[in-house]
Amino acid sequence: MVPMWRSLKFRPIGPLALRGPGEISTGFHLGHIPLPLPSTLIGSISAVGWHLSGRTPSTSNKIERILINVKKALNCKVKCIRGPYLRYGGEWHIWAGSGVVNLNPDGIREWINRQNKGERPGKRAKEIEKYDHYPKELSIKEDGPIAVYNRTSASLDRKRKVVKFEGGALFTVPYVDFNGEIILDFNCDSDEEMNYDREFVVRLGGESRISRVSIEKGGGLYNKLEEIWRDRDGGECIAVLASLMLLEDKISEVGDLIKLLEKEFNGSSASFKDEIYSVHPRVRVEVINFYPGYDEVMNKKEKMIKAILPGAAFPLEVRDWRKVYSNGIGKFREIGYGTVVPIPF
Repeated sequence: MVPMWRSLKFRPIGPLALRGPGEISTGFHLGHIPLPLPSTLIGSISAVGWHLSGRTPSTSNKIERILINVKKALNCKVKCIRGPYLRYGGEWHIWAGSGVVNLNPDGIREWINRQNKGERPGKRAKEIEKYDHYPKELSIKEDGPIAVYNRTSASLDRKRKVVKFEGGALFTVPYVDFNGEIILDFNCDSDEEMNYDREFVVRLGGESRISRVSIEKGGGLYNKLEEIWRDRDGGECIAVLASLMLLEDKISEVGDLIKLLEKEFNGSSASFKDEIYSVHPRVRVEVINFYPGYDEVMNKKEKMIKAILPGAAFPLEVRDWRKVYSNGIGKFREIGYGTVVPIPF
């Protein structure tokens, strides 16, 4: 059966406060990410479905609950979700480090060259297990796909009282403004009952800012990849991690990470090129502690887990790029985490 790919287009009305992954910092500057997390975006659609169903409680696991509610909102059974991406001026961008990277061959080459020059080096094997890193801020041009600026106010303690330091204390929060549209691809079984004219209004970010959401037919990244691959099913490519990969297995050294990635890609009819084993710097990764959030339905806090930041680039030989894209890698891949975008070279 030929996969049916559609996309969700998010258009935030105003800038968003997008807190970076991990526990809330005790410092005076809030870390940020340039694009919302997959769970933030698809969770907003799931909330629409939950309200439409009369807030019916469910005993299903977290992923099943999300997809059940998404089906109620979209009137179709969603098999998998990929993204998010930023579409601006006809170009596609992904989150990489603390900025965005153009998702075309030239943009990926430039990103790889920047990594090889040490702009965002990977960590040594012995450091990976304890690695807890947040990337430095990038200066974003105002005419680029996103703009980041800070808002400053008095710093508050846990009881929401002004912190009592001599002379007071200030706290800055970065806000991300989007010149383009945030896109999620999704694979569905049928769109016979899907209403393409319908728009949703959802809330995103730390301050629940309003965003308009619509359904697109044929406007997602999957369709762009069909153009890029030009009727080819496979070949040599650079597979770019476009969203956080959540690690289920314990990783303590580079060898363990390589084996885990190899296992994941083998399940998608892909394999590392020979050079991966002798040239480890080609696997540039940033491993962080990731806090998945709070499960309000089950009334419990999720456990902190390890994750690989988006922007990692892997040289692959793929037999079916569509399978690599649709399968994803890591935990919670069904809702967008571990999205891998294969770019032919």
